[in-house]
Amino acid sequence: MKETMQDITIVCKDCGEEFIFTVGEQKFFKEKGLEHNPVRCKACRDKKRANNDRNNNPRFSDYSDNNSTDNNSSGNNNSDNYSENN
Repeated sequence: MKETMQDITIVCKDCGEEFIFTVGEQKFFKEKGLEHNPVRCKACRDKKRANNDRNNNPRFSDYSDNNSTDNNSSGNNNSDNYSENN
């Protein structure tokens, strides 16, 4: 017996609103090999995606910003050491 798909009602984990995971969306997920149902409604997915795009993966941008701002923070500035010693 073939199982028929039906629309599924899901509660968004961000805003708490219910949204419908349609049969068409379920088929798309299955075709793409996605194994889990969505956990956010479209509005919250779009908002999260926009925040991620704006921040450009903050875990790495924070690291690169700290490395590029001040190369002399370790006290190894030779001109300062020279002037202090003379």
